Amino acid sequence: MTVIKIEPFSVKSIGGIDVTITGIDPTDPHGVLSGTYNSVNGIELGRWSESGILANGDPKVNLSIQNDEVREAIETAKAISK
Repeated sequence: MTVIKIEPFSVKSIGGIDVTITGIDPTDPHGVLSGTYNSVNGIELGRWSESGILANGDPKVNLSIQNDEVREAIETAKAISK
């Protein structure tokens, strides 16, 4: 797992939850994006797949890959991995 820090950006998950993406991992298609999100337990760490799915988490925290910033971060990670 090699996470490359990026300029953080904030988005809303498909369930309206605040998410901040802080890194990309070009070596892991199941956890290509990393960051934090707000939960009932406070701020939690998360990893999202190329499809925007949060690993081992609430589906409400999944991301829309139609979001320009999310899509660009995923495409950047894919480009680096080639």
